[in-house]
Amino acid sequence: MHRTCHPIPPPGFFLRTLLLLLTAWFSSCHLGGSEQFVYIDPGSHGTSRGNGSAGNPYTTWDQVRMVSNTTYYIKRSTDVVLNEPTDIHKKTNITIAAYGEGKMPLLRTGKLQKPFDIIHSQKITLRGIAFSGEDKSSYCLRIMGKSSDITIRDCHFSKALWGIRIIGNPDAHNPKQIRIVNTTVQETGDDGIYAQYTHNLHIDSCRIQRVNQNWFRAGQSESMASGDAIQLFNCRSFSVSHNRLDRSDTGNKFALIASQSQNGTISNNTILGPSTQGQGGACIYLGGGTDNIHAANNILKGSRYGIYSHAGNIAFTKNTLVNNLTGAVFLDTRQALVINNTFWNNATLLQGSHLEIYNNIFCSAGQKQGKAFRLKVPYNSDYNCYFPGPSEDPSDLDGPVLLSSKRDQDQHSVFANPLLAKSPQGRFLLTPSSPCIDRGTNQTERWGLPEDYCGKAVDIGASEYCPDERKRK
Repeated sequence: MHRTCHPIPPPGFFLRTLLLLLTAWFSSCHLGGSEQFVYIDPGSHGTSRGNGSAGNPYTTWDQVRMVSNTTYYIKRSTDVVLNEPTDIHKKTNITIAAYGEGKMPLLRTGKLQKPFDIIHSQKITLRGIAFSGEDKSSYCLRIMGKSSDITIRDCHFSKALWGIRIIGNPDAHNPKQIRIVNTTVQETGDDGIYAQYTHNLHIDSCRIQRVNQNWFRAGQSESMASGDAIQLFNCRSFSVSHNRLDRSDTGNKFALIASQSQNGTISNNTILGPSTQGQGGACIYLGGGTDNIHAANNILKGSRYGIYSHAGNIAFTKNTLVNNLTGAVFLDTRQALVINNTFWNNATLLQGSHLEIYNNIFCSAGQKQGKAFRLKVPYNSDYNCYFPGPSEDPSDLDGPVLLSSKRDQDQHSVFANPLLAKSPQGRFLLTPSSPCIDRGTNQTERWGLPEDYCGKAVDIGASEYCPDERKRK
């Protein structure tokens, strides 16, 4: 009998083969190999109401079921009606995005009170989608529980009581790593974005406007019109940067409020209002229990207060405060660093205690000393520029602007017109002849602030004068 001989596999062959198969399976599951794609086009004329494929998409949102490792594509320039609430609950790796040409696809929440929720889910992305609520919708989108790695990018939310709500609780059910980027929120009865008990929240390059619209409702008192552009409560490690927050159309409350929140950065924002009509209001309000905040490079304009802070430790640097009734108030502080800011035409300039006041430009409207500054010891002040305004008698320059009768304050300060020019972005820049150039203190590292300047020394004011021919340190 003829017997066929087969080569004997080398030692370890089966083990290596098994490992290769397991690696391929793991990569397929976790690196996107098993990802599904579902298409929704309400304008499609596919067969049998569609099967979710690119060639035969679903024609209604009612056919959609949220499944992990799935991307849902909605056709641009279409309207999707939510007849039932959509819950992404305990799911992983879901993206909802737009495809095709035209404007954002619009998800209409109809009369649903709670239309769209992300609950205890991870790695969820919404990209290029518009949500429109109705009077009965409490919000457009809510993120809850142990959700993490959530990205909202290039979206639009409007016409609900709240635009976006992010809800954690004290029992460690904290949403984490939430990113809201290049997104518009508008026409909300209350807050544009509200977050509580949230860790690592980043709101970047967004536009939030026409919030607090309950202000306009007939018979609605100011106490019931409490909406803010952004409200943060008990949040940790947050950043709010490069946004435009416009509260100029309604009074009351705040553009940005953070209470009992720690380790936050508020930077490079343009913040307008709220209107000085009504009770209270500030561009930035930092409530009790807030600590370790850095507010830098913001424009704060046209409000009752530019910033009103109870933060225990705050660095307030390179901000421009324009046309506020009061520029800045710092209460309950262990230390407030007021460094390299420009105060322009605020009725009251600065109020508080435990302040380090250096390298600031204070251009007042010529108020008397008791109104321009309301400071309590201890505080330190030097290397500032004071000018009561071009409409004032130059002989009255010293009286209105002296911070204190103490002989050891402001020995290196400048009492002259800073010679500023307004930029198209709303900042005030030093002109080449400004007496503020190279007149600030360089010792910013003692407060943990970086040294970054042109010429021989730090300039006074929020904007460093640095033409191309001057060498940056």
